[in-house]
Amino acid sequence: MKKLMLASVIVGSAFAGTVLAAGTALPSSGGPVTTTDCSLLAGTVTVNLSSNVSGAFQCDLATNAIRIGTCHAAGSRQTTTVDCVLTAGADTTDDTSDDEYNGSSCGSTDDSFDITDFRGFVATSQGGSVTQQELGGACSDSTLTALEIFD
Repeated sequence: MKKLMLASVIVGSAFAGTVLAAGTALPSSGGPVTTTDCSLLAGTVTVNLSSNVSGAFQCDLATNAIRIGTCHAAGSRQTTTVDCVLTAGADTTDDTSDDEYNGSSCGSTDDSFDITDFRGFVATSQGGSVTQQELGGACSDSTLTALEIFD
């Protein structure tokens, strides 16, 4: 839970401007994310990761968004029904063509889907939700940075 709170700190930080094309893995123990790493931040944010927790972030100037994800190497693989949550494209316009959800089968926030494998937790400053997303394999820097939220 502490990891999710730290994710919220990064997502909730003030904005300014940097583009990273894909997710950037954090060192295994976490560490500082500076305004050089992510110019959307108003100041340096320190992310602390517990043992066996992987983390990644992305700053996207084009959408003015900060995204972060975490997962644990021993994470649950029990089937869980998860509500569909907007992870990108959430805005005040009626244009939904850029909307992305935490599950590929989602079409609206009224939908839900089952996660049957390893899962990670992701958050974005677009929409502001922390939600679960299926990793498609065991938790690692590569499965985490490959999540659709970082595309």
